[in-house]
Amino acid sequence: MGVFVSADIEHHPSQALLDYTGEAGNELTCSPYAITLSAHRLVIDASYLRCFASMINDPSGSNQSANVEFRPYKTSDKHKIRLGVFTLRRLRAGEELLAAYGVQPSTVGIDE
Repeated sequence: MGVFVSADIEHHPSQALLDYTGEAGNELTCSPYAITLSAHRLVIDASYLRCFASMINDPSGSNQSANVEFRPYKTSDKHKIRLGVFTLRRLRAGEELLAAYGVQPSTVGIDE
């Protein structure tokens, strides 16, 4: 599996390409599809409510490097936090989206 782009995508560092969605909670989970927003003690688990972003692969074992990253951001009204997928560079049509997950469960933070 994986997520591939169908057209060239310009690099816009402050604009999310798509959101990582799932069940929100405040308990740690061992799910491979759970990402923790550390500053808010919030876990987003896409195990049951799968989204396109949950199918993004890690580049480990390939000759490629990450071209996107998971990053929290505040909505325009500044009251809601979303977890977005942001490009690290320009993407070309046919390219697979790859994010470096690391060896530990994914934990990300956000500036207040």
